[in-house]
Amino acid sequence: RSAHLEYAINQMDPASFGEAWDRATAWGRGNVSDPSVAEMPLLRAFWAIAVAFQRRGLPLGECPSGEGRDVFDLIGAER
Repeated sequence: RSAHLEYAINQMDPASFGEAWDRATAWGRGNVSDPSVAEMPLLRAFWAIAVAFQRRGLPLGECPSGEGRDVFDLIGAER
């Protein structure tokens, strides 16, 4: 855990990132009853990103894997 969310996310290995993404999805759907104060910024950030990706065609809760469609396609950004 870090006081700086961007640093914490950047330090996650793929497994930790996926677990955090899944927990944020569960939290966003109201299925997490015990979020800690320390994890709330990450849950809110990942949920907001998941919703934004869902609006662009990625099923809600699916973690972008880097295979198939990439994030640039999902957000409609120039490379």
